[in-house]
Amino acid sequence: MRAYGLVLVLSLFMTSRISAEGIQVEAAPNKGKWQSHLTHLVKDLPPDVTGKSDSGLNTFGGLIARKEKATGFFHTAKITGRWWLVDPDGCLFIHRGIASVSPLHSAPAESVMTSKFGGAAQWAEKTSDLLREYGFNGLGGWADISNMESTPRRLVTTRIWNFMSAYGKKRGGTVQQAGHMGYPNDCIFVFDPDFETFCDEHAKQLEACKNDPWILGHFSDNELPFKHDCLANYLKLPESEPGHKAALAC
Repeated sequence: MRAYGLVLVLSLFMTSRISAEGIQVEAAPNKGKWQSHLTHLVKDLPPDVTGKSDSGLNTFGGLIARKEKATGFFHTAKITGRWWLVDPDGCLFIHRGIASVSPLHSAPAESVMTSKFGGAAQWAEKTSDLLREYGFNGLGGWADISNMESTPRRLVTTRIWNFMSAYGKKRGGTVQQAGHMGYPNDCIFVFDPDFETFCDEHAKQLEACKNDPWILGHFSDNELPFKHDCLANYLKLPESEPGHKAALAC
């Protein structure tokens, strides 16, 4: 099959019990060159890998038998020397999350979405059921939160807000790289005098979900470049750049 729609895969090569199927993927977007890959599908994984045999979990996916103080929200707690996530009901929680649970938005993919599911809401409901069936209890970054949070069997969610990349887009000087945003000399704009004000405004978006118990946490950004030669990189910036001035002041 071709990867036009959502194909949920988990590549595990350490066990011979997992069967494999062929899938074709496009080497580069819209280039028309397809390559065959051997792919393991979640449906082929044994119960001890996927967690299908799990029992004793609450609505959030927390361990009912291991309960601490309930706060109504996710939090962390150190219990007998080990840090745990604790769900809103106070149950100890192990996050089994999948990132990038989102349909593609190309014309072929949207056509498949309509013909196979009927629409985004129906896709989200079936996807949520599928993930629950295979032992997952949460979503990582880049998930279709707007649709996934409205499903009857909702999963725990995380949010990504892109503070630095959003500021960089407004400021100028960034370039899209594979999987993340690129910055001049790998220097983020944290020393810009306008960055703090931008963050204060950008953070107001979080107010809309402040009472949502299903949110595990928030990502400020993705793959910010903190390199070992960070100081040298800032010094290579133009002298007028706030980052260069901050480096000189170190």
